Amino acid sequence: MYMRSATSKEQSQGVRWLVLWIVGAATAAIGVLLLYVGPNLMPVGKGFVPVPFLAQAPLALLALGMVSFVVGAVGIVRSLWRTPASPAQSQPVGRRSADAAALGALIVAIVALMTAILTQFVWPTIASTMRAGPCDQDPTVACFVAHPDYYQETAPGGYSTPVSRIGDNIVTPAVLASWPTALAAALVGVVALVKETRRRRVAILAMILGSLTVLSMVAGYLAFLVLGGGD
Repeated sequence: MYMRSATSKEQSQGVRWLVLWIVGAATAAIGVLLLYVGPNLMPVGKGFVPVPFLAQAPLALLALGMVSFVVGAVGIVRSLWRTPASPAQSQPVGRRSADAAALGALIVAIVALMTAILTQFVWPTIASTMRAGPCDQDPTVACFVAHPDYYQETAPGGYSTPVSRIGDNIVTPAVLASWPTALAAALVGVVALVKETRRRRVAILAMILGSLTVLSMVAGYLAFLVLGGGD
């Protein structure tokens, strides 16, 4: 009786940590959304009075969301990692779906994490070792036009190189996709936990890896904005 009560208490605590984790993810997502649409929602011009603190709202939401995100993730791991899943006495189809979702979430989370590592750390090293362009010492339009196999016009007066084209067409989309992909994997892991998957630790690992990917990317973005003065 005592063991059953203790297990029930741990599961109740796990639900509270899940709620905190979800709130943190939603808060961070709102912060990211405001970074993109905020200037359109709060135009500055005739008839508009800028409110200084609104400009900092996305950063504050990102920071607050990440704190809740981390605290919730740590709490989930502590409360659910050692809690055995309840026996599958009913809804076997639902359990099988939850088990498949947990495994799929882990695979997607690993792919998102590897994509983030490759694009953030491996690609810059590879790009720095690629051969120099024929117009590095003579960056003029005439030189660019004389080497159409290397330089391609992207806009009037603007030209791209093979490195920049790979970055624009492959690396940048991969970076942009890895954040929502990791978050989706973590969310699916959470859903699998709520559905009482028998692969509880697989679901928790998916949630952890997805959370770490999101956390590292958002933390790096915040550091760039705060310390690097980026826009």
